Amino acid sequence: MENKLLEYALKYSKIGWYVFPCRRNNKHPMTKNGFKDATIDEQVIRRWWTRNPDAMIGVACGKSGFVVIDIDDKDGRFGSRTWEAIKHEDIITVESITPTAGRHLLFELDEKRKIHQDSDIYGHVGIDIRNQGGYIIVEPSLMTPEYAHSQILGKDKQQIYEWVEDQSPFDMKPIRMPDWVYELFKEKKESEKEKFSLPDNVPKGQQDDTFFRFACSLKAQGYDPDMVRGALKISIEERCEQDKDDPFTCKDIERWIKQAFKYDDEKKDKKKIKKNKFLETSFIVLEDGQIAEMVCDRADQKVQFAVYDKETGESRLTDSVLYNGKTVIPYQNDFLINPVNPTETPVVLLPSKTEEYNLDKELFDEIKCFIHKHVGLNECFEKLATIYVMFSWLYDCFTVLPYIRVLGDFGTGKSRFLSTIGSICYKPMTIVAAVGEAPIFRMIQRYKGTLVLDEANFKHNDVNAAIMQILNAGYEKRTPVVRCDSKDYEKIIQCQVFGPKIISSREKWKDLALESRCLTHMSNTSERIQAVGADPEEDDIPIYLGHEFDRQALQLRNKLLLYRFRNYGEKEIDVKKLKYPVEPRISQILLPLANLTSDEQVLEEINNIAKQMNKERIEDRSSRYEAKILQVIKNIEEERIAKGEKIYIKEIADSYNKEAYNEKEKMSPQRISYYIRKPELAIELQPKDRDGRSIICNSEQMNKLYIKYGIITADCIDNESVGYIDCDDVTAVTNSWEE
Repeated sequence: MENKLLEYALKYSKIGWYVFPCRRNNKHPMTKNGFKDATIDEQVIRRWWTRNPDAMIGVACGKSGFVVIDIDDKDGRFGSRTWEAIKHEDIITVESITPTAGRHLLFELDEKRKIHQDSDIYGHVGIDIRNQGGYIIVEPSLMTPEYAHSQILGKDKQQIYEWVEDQSPFDMKPIRMPDWVYELFKEKKESEKEKFSLPDNVPKGQQDDTFFRFACSLKAQGYDPDMVRGALKISIEERCEQDKDDPFTCKDIERWIKQAFKYDDEKKDKKKIKKNKFLETSFIVLEDGQIAEMVCDRADQKVQFAVYDKETGESRLTDSVLYNGKTVIPYQNDFLINPVNPTETPVVLLPSKTEEYNLDKELFDEIKCFIHKHVGLNECFEKLATIYVMFSWLYDCFTVLPYIRVLGDFGTGKSRFLSTIGSICYKPMTIVAAVGEAPIFRMIQRYKGTLVLDEANFKHNDVNAAIMQILNAGYEKRTPVVRCDSKDYEKIIQCQVFGPKIISSREKWKDLALESRCLTHMSNTSERIQAVGADPEEDDIPIYLGHEFDRQALQLRNKLLLYRFRNYGEKEIDVKKLKYPVEPRISQILLPLANLTSDEQVLEEINNIAKQMNKERIEDRSSRYEAKILQVIKNIEEERIAKGEKIYIKEIADSYNKEAYNEKEKMSPQRISYYIRKPELAIELQPKDRDGRSIICNSEQMNKLYIKYGIITADCIDNESVGYIDCDDVTAVTNSWEE
């Protein structure tokens, strides 16, 4: 039996409709040239849906001989209300119901009657026109549940496109567009556009659409938002009878203004940037050595550059800077300021200006006090978190960095950890891991700040695999992630994901390489949390973070911006800052932090952390099969090597199995050989003789492996042979090791 979607795609092609496959999770075309590849060729259609049997069916509108009125009820656009207000009569034509409870009305395409294609056409909110250059999705296409739920409220809504009964293209043809519909949507001359006359009395049911159109008209006449706001308030009072149970509020007025100014402004900004060749960035070092960093004053709703001159030590605020003869402006979007509600916490937190501080040590103490006041950490990790905050503001002066992670069950303070430390790091971008990888890639690419990733509990799926890719590559400046452009799969994009990351998760990850890049705090409910119903004590952690927290965090970000300006530049790494010999990965991630401070107490804490991390890593390895096999080899090695005899795989297996607790623990020689040849051990084997295969015991390699897996300690062997330095109770390797 044929695939139902393929069956329908062929049926549409037979009535002259040009079809092409679309993705279920976002409605985007799956063909290289989008709807331009739409066809009625049966062989091509069969090939498409054989390869992608679940693909939704897209139909190119103009090419198929019809124009569509798309009535949408989503994203605050109530197209059904608008349609009821403007329609003259009911229309019976080919009609589809969409998963968002919207409607597609199909009309015969008349080349002589030019219809304007646009969204919210001529101020009719929620009504879009699909014409030449547009397409629709048709029955029996099915959205993915995740995409459907992202578009509509409630899980009880249908996720399938369906034709209205007896109004499918197989029951009737699209009718000629009625004259009154054509008059509403026909292409207008420039002199006719945006003209609107507000009636003396605006009846109920038409007020929302009418006042929005009035706002559009005022904007077209050159009114600014404040003038439009005043005109709307007066007009509402004078020209409409408000519903006592549901009167118009300031939010309604702000919504109309936002919608009226949004689309045209976006188009103008794009044209302006293209025309003047503007560049957008969040940070830039200018040709004369001055540093420009994006700042945001949420009170004034303004995004600017703070520009610092290292020679004079002075900073200034400006809307743009010049670089190589081009104008550079900071990014402007709702991630930074919500124009409707400026007090709402944005996704990206920025400083608002530079603020003076005295010594770096005093700034360190101020940050430490802020962390101590709002989150419960042990003293060691409190200092480490403080130095990490300061490091995040200079991370791009280094080539490698660690991540900081909080691990624990829900209710143990993970979110407070992220909120507190994340709020004062460099350009924190707070995202929940469940949102998917695309916004994370874009945020890091654009703002190049600190990724604050909540609920990073990774399972086996494509989204989490992509996020893991970001984390595995993001610790080193030289390892970008390569991706295909979503609009052109032939185009390769290089994504720089290097940057500080603060992460929370409920359990450790299976990826040991990623685990090794994290400085982890085990979260537990603090005893200092303010008791409910009791007066707060001096050292209590507040249950609620209010405006005072935001004010203090902003003040620290402002001071840290000046700290970045004063200390920005390439940093030399002094390996002597780490006193104990530890594994390369540990020294690699901790040396940048150690080189950021001259405080002996803080350096001692970092060295203690390095020592503890090294110990924990070796203890973790000592419980693996590789460690048990190495122990067996060590037990028999001295006697055999001294006699010049070989150590056979079968003998290793026999000795291993004598120590096994049960039958399940026992290993065959083949399995022993598998572990010996794995990259973790990489012990070479001799060619097979009559007694089987034997191992090649290179003393230097074996000693390193014994230490690595905790079989012996460094002081048990000749230190010069492997490059170790004696250290009390330290089980470690040197930087000559290769993992």
